[in-house]
Amino acid sequence: MKLIWQEEIGLKIQIINTMKKINQNLTVCILFLSFISCNDERPNLGEAPTTKDAEFTYNFNDSNQNIVEFLAGDANYQYVWDFGNGRKSAEKQTTSFYPNKGDYDVSLTVFGPGGSASTKQTIQIVNDDLSLLSDSIYYYLTGGSERTWMIDSTRDQHLGVGPNPPDPTLGFTPNWWAAGPADKSGCNLYDDRFTFRFEGFEFDQITNGFAYTHGDFHETFPSSVQVKDDYTVPFENQMGETWTIDKESDTTISISGKAFIGFYTGQGTNTYKVLKINNNEMHLRYLHEGNEELSWYLWLVPVE
Repeated sequence: MKLIWQEEIGLKIQIINTMKKINQNLTVCILFLSFISCNDERPNLGEAPTTKDAEFTYNFNDSNQNIVEFLAGDANYQYVWDFGNGRKSAEKQTTSFYPNKGDYDVSLTVFGPGGSASTKQTIQIVNDDLSLLSDSIYYYLTGGSERTWMIDSTRDQHLGVGPNPPDPTLGFTPNWWAAGPADKSGCNLYDDRFTFRFEGFEFDQITNGFAYTHGDFHETFPSSVQVKDDYTVPFENQMGETWTIDKESDTTISISGKAFIGFYTGQGTNTYKVLKINNNEMHLRYLHEGNEELSWYLWLVPVE
């Protein structure tokens, strides 16, 4: 009986060891198949751009050595420039200006489906050109250093909407609807502040926690509340953004990031045509995201 019992015990041990080996082999097979499956399902993103793809050239403007023209390569990528003076751009070919002499590190980053790559060059500005500082729009916008603007709630038509393109007989005017003095009180519009700095071309949007948006976009924001036809929405201060001016065709001001000026009409509408600007007032026109037939108008005044 003892011998039979020992044989049974030995057989059971062999069976247990065999089962362990089978389980181990199955585990290895499953892991291997999973690895193959994952590799087969991995999307082909394409090759990442190289530093050669991010190379760029620059030339000093023939009429002014403090204005520099930049050109990226011919590859089809998304571009992000940092000009070393506080300005940025997403254009393939672009221009930046440098009123003050010094060395500036300019970088270009290109983005493709497979990743990104960057290059950097240092440009040397030999002389100051204070005439760039005295350009009227830069001076009026920043006061030569820093200036804060707000909606002119006391003015008739300080906020309004008209057709795009404008009626040729009326010109740039909100002939479809316009707010009267203080019409939008209580909408968290009149307490907003917009600061433009010349140093670094910095821009701050002070919202005090809330902004006023067109009804087309209120669902983009949580906890929106309808007030006087449109919506007050939670919106944090946007600090340390940048502004740029384009004077090629129309004179426009563009704001970076999520920041905007005045009444919100969509994330893609942070470029403003300057209709009038001086030391005392600024008149802007901008568009409505998703509806090209609308154009909005704002009057602003400096904060004293």
